[in-house]
Amino acid sequence: MNPNLTTSYLALQAERDRLPAQAERGWEAEQAIEARPLWAFAAGLRQRFGAALIAAEGRLQRRARDMSLDSPEVTNPTVVSR
Repeated sequence: MNPNLTTSYLALQAERDRLPAQAERGWEAEQAIEARPLWAFAAGLRQRFGAALIAAEGRLQRRARDMSLDSPEVTNPTVVSR
């Protein structure tokens, strides 16, 4: 048998063996998505929203700090005690 033909045959055989396993994993993933409760989606959404708020807070704080440093009329503020 030609070596190239043998290699092609073995590759096709491996592909045939691999496809059912891939189809089974895809079916399991679809079943898991369908079985996932709605609160799991809401929890993930809540986490992403919280992370976005934290990132926005950091950007706003940096922006405020940069603006206070750029302003010539603002000097180093000191705490006045009474």
